Amino acid sequence: MQDTIRINKRVINKAKESGKPDSRLEEQVKIQEIQQKILEDIISRFAQDLIVNNIGTGKNFRAENAEEIANNITADEMLDILQGYIDVYEKKVFEYENEDGKKRIISSDDKDYEKLKTTLKAVQNLESQLLSEISKTKSFDERMDKIEEKNSKNEQLSINEIRLIYELDLDHETPTKNGELDEEKFKERRSKTGKILESRDHKSDISRVSGYSQEEIGDTNEGDNLSFSRKEINYGDVILDFESSERLKIGSRGSLLFLPKKEVIGNLFITLVEAKGGLGGINFPQEEVTKDLRMDVLQSAEGLKFPKKVRWDLNLSELQFAKEVVLSDEVGDNLILSSLKSAEGLKFPRIVGRDIDLSSITTLKGLELPEEVGGVVKLSSLPDNEKEQLRLKYPKLKIE
Repeated sequence: MQDTIRINKRVINKAKESGKPDSRLEEQVKIQEIQQKILEDIISRFAQDLIVNNIGTGKNFRAENAEEIANNITADEMLDILQGYIDVYEKKVFEYENEDGKKRIISSDDKDYEKLKTTLKAVQNLESQLLSEISKTKSFDERMDKIEEKNSKNEQLSINEIRLIYELDLDHETPTKNGELDEEKFKERRSKTGKILESRDHKSDISRVSGYSQEEIGDTNEGDNLSFSRKEINYGDVILDFESSERLKIGSRGSLLFLPKKEVIGNLFITLVEAKGGLGGINFPQEEVTKDLRMDVLQSAEGLKFPKKVRWDLNLSELQFAKEVVLSDEVGDNLILSSLKSAEGLKFPRIVGRDIDLSSITTLKGLELPEEVGGVVKLSSLPDNEKEQLRLKYPKLKIE
């Protein structure tokens, strides 16, 4: 990376001398310099950890040994340490943008804020590069073979390896045969993952990944067992439907349902039949659902406040009215509101990673779209002239 930075700086200087400065490349170099500093910090931390871990073991382990090993750190190991940087800067940016629970007004020339945003962008880009490198050098099956071997020897798995076996947020290629899903290979993979998970201490793993103590982590539900209900987070999917949750009743005072206060590690599916007429009083996890959040039987809602982040889909496909509803600040994949009749009183996310389905909306009244949408905003029932108004208002969004 140092060579790339050096070459780019030469190009920048030549551009300035010719009277045509390249601001885009200057910004890119800023990010590269931050990334280079972070990489050096990671290698240094890795070497220090090696020395500390070998103190008292009787091994003749010196600083130069640690430095040699650290300079050959794998992308997997580097990604584990980088995750801590991402968590820190995401928190710093959020705290800068919010003060006393309210959004701050930040001026365009706020240098401290721009520096924070640039650093966060740098670590996120570095994460993408490392993930890309991992996928090139090591297939899913090769990684699983390594995990299986380490697990059988009771060796500690890296945080990234834990995220992989719990299928938290790392994608991997699907096995195919003749252009279709290779079911035999897929079953073999799931069987291997299942055997590894059977031998794992789930609370200890999730504690390492999330940073919560084991006492703050509850159990996944089975049938009527909602033992996680008053804990901070759970592990495993939370699936609450009529058959498995008959004792949960939705009364005039709202739901008797308690969910984890902070996070759901996995999917959150709520398909209670009683919820068709509305589900008041539910307290969603405050922070995050790491996969899908689906309430595809809910037809009306008032005053609901969703978790700050849903990493995959937020599916509210039957919701028709959403007065005073605050959706998640970030939705990683699709936001599905295909039955919504009116957006009045609905606070949309700030960011949606893929599509927003608003195919039943017929009026612009109360419609305030997100700042960023990675895919398409689907408004098939909206008149063409009103779609054009939206395109003028949101020139960066793709509206169909």
